[in-house]
Amino acid sequence: MAQRPLPLGNKLREAFPGLQVEISEDGLDGGMTKNYSWRLRTVYREKGPPSEVPFDWVIVLGGTNDLSIHTSPETIFEHLERTWSFAKLRKSKVLALTVPGVALPTESSSTNNRDRPMSTHTDRRSTLNSLILGYKATDYQAFDLSSAFSYENMTRDERIRYYDDIVHFTPEGYNRIGELVAESLINILKTEDNSAAGPQPTTLSTVRPRKRKMFDGDDKDFEEEKSGPENLQHGYIVVRRKDLD
Repeated sequence: MAQRPLPLGNKLREAFPGLQVEISEDGLDGGMTKNYSWRLRTVYREKGPPSEVPFDWVIVLGGTNDLSIHTSPETIFEHLERTWSFAKLRKSKVLALTVPGVALPTESSSTNNRDRPMSTHTDRRSTLNSLILGYKATDYQAFDLSSAFSYENMTRDERIRYYDDIVHFTPEGYNRIGELVAESLINILKTEDNSAAGPQPTTLSTVRPRKRKMFDGDDKDFEEEKSGPENLQHGYIVVRRKDLD
């Protein structure tokens, strides 16, 4: 779950002036996803009776610690899905985050433990993230934090600045994650606002005038045109397209 709410709240307030933003943090070092649902239930219980909706959005990040003890991606996903389902049952929307990379050494690297994550850990993390991104449900959105905050694509300076150890981040790293999550949520909220507003009304200024279709003989003068309605007894009168426009 989100660990550093300050940048998230600040960016939301900047994007939506006047919006009242209240954030509850439930980060826990060493936390396992098997306990997420129970922890979330406890938070909701402390906020009030089941009839109340204490949170509009629940942002969930989990799986790093589980992967480190070789829990299968499928089992981690089941724990996460149980957490999401409870939040949605309580009428909250869910923003699920994919799991960012960790600073584990490769088998071929013995001199620097910040080269890149081990391939086996990366493969299992990739499987879990694919499950998170592929999940479809009402009131559920996923943000690919793993790609936006990619250890593999960071420079050496960025890795040192953002990573405190193998799995934890520096304060600057947590702040950067908060900013990225805020940007994702802001885009979602703006999209929802536009959808709720519905299609824009059609006005004369938005309608292109149709070009008049020309027919053979439109510019030709007919002798019969010299006759008016008083000569209708002749059997016909001439009417041009322009007379009807």
